Amino acid sequence: MPSLPQRVISANSGGRLFRRAWIYVINNPESVAALIVKTIPHYIEALLKSITFDPKDNRLIYPPDMIAEPLKHLLDPRVPERQNWEAEAWDEEVERAYREALGHIGAIYHASQASEPEGTLTRRVMGFVPMLSDRFIELLRDGEPRALVVIAHYYSLIKQLENIWWIKDTAYREVMEICGLLPAEWQTMMRWPLEILGIPASTFSFPSGFR
Repeated sequence: MPSLPQRVISANSGGRLFRRAWIYVINNPESVAALIVKTIPHYIEALLKSITFDPKDNRLIYPPDMIAEPLKHLLDPRVPERQNWEAEAWDEEVERAYREALGHIGAIYHASQASEPEGTLTRRVMGFVPMLSDRFIELLRDGEPRALVVIAHYYSLIKQLENIWWIKDTAYREVMEICGLLPAEWQTMMRWPLEILGIPASTFSFPSGFR
């Protein structure tokens, strides 16, 4: 079975085409494509209102408040505390890739907190991987721990949809696989996903110094 990064990369293979098509939909809300996607209740309408397009950089922009409170610390390059923090890939483009991914995860989180209908929430979940930027996919391919942790937060939110036959125990399997891929010093970043899965930190084997 392919590794988790390979599975996400494979699922993102059509992402570039999807994102470019989405840009045209945003810029022309009266187009046939926009009218079709608007028939999906709540999700697309909200997305069209909340996401803007930057023509200069040819990218989608999520509003700052889309990143939910439990996710904001993932944008801090000083977290977690570690000896070789300088080794992490970090620049403006990398930060933007993480911010965009977390913006989409935040949208799923906020929709969940608002008790959005299961069908609409499922479409949000399905739309996550195609919306990942090329840079984020590169970080995932390179095995960057922060990228893996971000993906873990996404998968943990899928747990609420485990009654759907093609999802089932996906959240548990993927989050636990990520735990196995992360260096010991990054395990501290998995507290929230594990708690969402119902696994208390006290019952999980974290390295010494875990808080």
